[in-house]
Amino acid sequence: MSWLSYLNPLNWPKDITGSFLSQLEHGLLYIFTLVLNSILGAMSSVFGILMDALNGIMSMIINTAMSMGPLALPVFSIIIALVIGASYVGFGFARDMPVVGAFV
Repeated sequence: MSWLSYLNPLNWPKDITGSFLSQLEHGLLYIFTLVLNSILGAMSSVFGILMDALNGIMSMIINTAMSMGPLALPVFSIIIALVIGASYVGFGFARDMPVVGAFV
């Protein structure tokens, strides 16, 4: 007779409470999903902007090196070494940050 327990008025407060808590959990999960999606969207746009800037810098480096004539290879190599060194130093300083430290 347990399948007819919903007909018993004494079980209704427990059923209503369980239903309310379930709806509350689903609502909070939905809100968390919306917030997380907006945060990830913002991070994606920021990283897209950073990648566009990096692409522009690399294009500028290549154009500068190509315009140097016979000095193209040394200039390109030195500039790339400076970019790699600056990235290494930047990650070295950023490693102490909790968010970056999780990925480095």
